[in-house]
Amino acid sequence: MKTNILEIGMDQGRGTEKSPDDAAKKLNVELINQDWHRRELRHRSLEKFYWVSSVILSVGVVMAAGMSAYFARSAWEDSHKAVVEARQTTREAQRQTAVAETQLRLAYPAKLKVTNVQIFEGADPRNEVTSFKPGMTFHGWAFFTNLGREEPIVEETRCLPYWHIGNLPMNRPHLDPSFKCDWTWTKGESGQTKTNEIRVDFSTRVPDDYTPDMDFYFLGFIQYKDEVSPNLFVRFARRFDPGKGRFVLIDNPDYEDGR
Repeated sequence: MKTNILEIGMDQGRGTEKSPDDAAKKLNVELINQDWHRRELRHRSLEKFYWVSSVILSVGVVMAAGMSAYFARSAWEDSHKAVVEARQTTREAQRQTAVAETQLRLAYPAKLKVTNVQIFEGADPRNEVTSFKPGMTFHGWAFFTNLGREEPIVEETRCLPYWHIGNLPMNRPHLDPSFKCDWTWTKGESGQTKTNEIRVDFSTRVPDDYTPDMDFYFLGFIQYKDEVSPNLFVRFARRFDPGKGRFVLIDNPDYEDGR
């Protein structure tokens, strides 16, 4: 083992003897080169490490951003789905409510029914007629009350004060288009219109050939509708009974719907 600079210098000079200074310089250069080489390797290792770390970090950032975007989109889709489902639920509830409302309205349509017929002399309804004399003239009111839920819309009317002996004929006389009714909505004591009651006005003259065997009838029909039911009818046939002093219902389905 060589222990001095001179021996090392001689070996590196392939047996040529050199001065101790030259050998030391050469050794120093080699040591410096080796140090730079180590530094260079370490620097490259650090650069590689930093590059790999940078790549890994970038990939991690991209993955984190992607996952964040994915979860954000997933949350948005869930929220959007919830909103759509809520709207569908609301629409279905509204549809079912509308169906129930329509069924209720169809189950309880407008329904007009004769509730009272009265006859009187002159303009005062308190002057009630209780008996007839040939040639006398009197007036009458017929009241129709709406027993249904919907408001009636009157489309066509027929009414006829009818004098007749015996049973009513099969050919209903009041169907003649000329026998239209004068009708109006009734009014309360305050003058406000009562939309649940109709009043029909009529007048007649007792025939000159009147006998106690002759009956007085008030016949007719009202065709009407409401907002959900297009074709509704009420037919009526009431006969004045002098013994009772009022009108009674006729038991004849061709003329009367009251039973």
